Amino acid sequence: MAQFFKPKAASHAALTSPVTVQIDRFDHQGRGMAKVKGKTLFVAGALPGETVVASIEQEKKEYAKGQVIKVVSASSQRQVPVCPHYQICGGCDLQHLEGHHQQQYKAQSLLALVAKFARVRDIQLSPTLFGDPLGYRRSARFGLQFNKKQRRLEMSFRRKSSNQLFKQTCCPVLALQLDTLIEPVHQLLQQLSIVEKLGHIAFYLAEQGPALLLRHLKPLTKADEQRLVTFAQQHHVLWFLQGNDNQIQALHHRICLNYALPQWQLKIDFAPNNFIQVNDQVNQKMIAQALEWLDVQPEDRVIDLFAGLGNFSLPLATLAKQVVGVEGIDTMVEQANRNAEQAGLANLNFYQADLSNDFSQQPWAKEAFNKALLDPARDGALFVTEHLAKLNCERIVYVSCHPATMARDAQALIERGYQLTKLGLVDMFPNTAHMESMALFQRKKRT
Repeated sequence: MAQFFKPKAASHAALTSPVTVQIDRFDHQGRGMAKVKGKTLFVAGALPGETVVASIEQEKKEYAKGQVIKVVSASSQRQVPVCPHYQICGGCDLQHLEGHHQQQYKAQSLLALVAKFARVRDIQLSPTLFGDPLGYRRSARFGLQFNKKQRRLEMSFRRKSSNQLFKQTCCPVLALQLDTLIEPVHQLLQQLSIVEKLGHIAFYLAEQGPALLLRHLKPLTKADEQRLVTFAQQHHVLWFLQGNDNQIQALHHRICLNYALPQWQLKIDFAPNNFIQVNDQVNQKMIAQALEWLDVQPEDRVIDLFAGLGNFSLPLATLAKQVVGVEGIDTMVEQANRNAEQAGLANLNFYQADLSNDFSQQPWAKEAFNKALLDPARDGALFVTEHLAKLNCERIVYVSCHPATMARDAQALIERGYQLTKLGLVDMFPNTAHMESMALFQRKKRT
């Protein structure tokens, strides 16, 4: 039996912790990158051009992950984080980088991803859509964890790189009306008789005011419910409960909340477990840009895929002849149709479909549309691109919460006869490395 020479893989020495390194650049998750002993070291909290002392939190054969312990030589772009919990909270990861430079970093990352996956290198970014960097979140979910040793309930976001919680007293990126509720809500929950059987609590800011959704693993007693009612009266909040059956119960008021889209004179009802865009300022700018890029005309027929509650569909229907929204979750489809009826938009209909499977035989899928919008989840919409190409839409606007999958799907559309003509960053989550984007694809004219 013949034997062939096989070179040994290069060996990399184990890294000692802590280590002093020079940061070369950012990765796509907002971490600083350095080379040490033949390995790439990803350092959370470090900026390009800095010399830092970093701990080694995790080590693999080709790379390692760490955290900044000390900044030896700071970048001119570094700023003091405004949040007192920033060093331990996993909610934000870029508060140490000045806001304008955050947007620059994200813009460069978006261009790099599109160049890599879509092979488009000659496009100029449209102006970034952004809003206030603090007080922008109108929804948030806090974990609840009872410490049996200390007989104390922790309520917070998760710690960085951990599932553990901590004593959180504030959140500067949360809307002020919600931020001021953190400590009072925490104190209230510690008084409940089922304090050891709480799952999580979600905060929402609706047109009606602050709303709270408490997930509990054991039924509340009458005394517990009365505590919640008294709190609601004192703090002007709305309470929703979710038990083991996962059903949402309004404690003493109507089930639907709503948010406004004043530019289109619309209100969108939502239940506390429905998905809504977190950043109201940026959401309204994003809708306006999507409609502008689609160049919606009175005779247009538009299909909105992954439509949710109608965040894009309802404004589209104020301009187009006909709009069809498609969403995968039954309850959201039902609510979206109620939203359309409430708005008096008879030219808008929503349908339920799993857009990761073949939907070509659905009646709505056989209709003619000349324009399309899609806003998929992180997995993207690769399967959908084939059907969109068959529809032969002249314009497609793709809104993405994960630019890497958008760039992958962009290549699929390009291969099917489309051209990427506009691309823009949507800074929905300032002070984090999270990037959202919008892309316009136009059908190439046949020669």
